[in-house]
Amino acid sequence: MLEEETRGEKKFVLAKKNRLKNSREFKKVYSFGKKINANYFFVKYSKNSLNVARFGIVVSRKISVKAVQRNKIKRRVCSIIRDLLKDYNKSYDIVLISRKNIIKASFKDIQEDIRKILLNIF
Repeated sequence: MLEEETRGEKKFVLAKKNRLKNSREFKKVYSFGKKINANYFFVKYSKNSLNVARFGIVVSRKISVKAVQRNKIKRRVCSIIRDLLKDYNKSYDIVLISRKNIIKASFKDIQEDIRKILLNIF
C-alpha cells in the first residue's frame, strides 16, 4: 500500500474539516483574501468564522503536464500541512497556489517555505 495509515487516517490526506471543498469557498478567498508571495507558492488567505484552518492546494497544468508530478506535489504539501497544523490551527482559509520552480524543490525546502508562510499568516 502506497499510503501508510496512522490511526485510521491516510498520511498524505488532510482531514475533511481542514479542506476547502468547493469552488464557492475558493472564490471567497480569491475575492476577499490577502496575498503573500513565497519561493514556491503564491498564497491567498482570509479569516473564516469556523474554529479551524482550512487549506486549498492548487497545482495547475502549467506546473507540469504529468498528473503524476502534480499529485506528488499535492501529497507533499498535504503531508507538510498535516504536520504543521498542530502548531498553526486558527480560523483561516488558505489557498496555496504552486509556482513552476516547486518541481525541482526538495521536501525540506517546501516544508521551510510553508512554515514561513504560516508564521506570516498566524
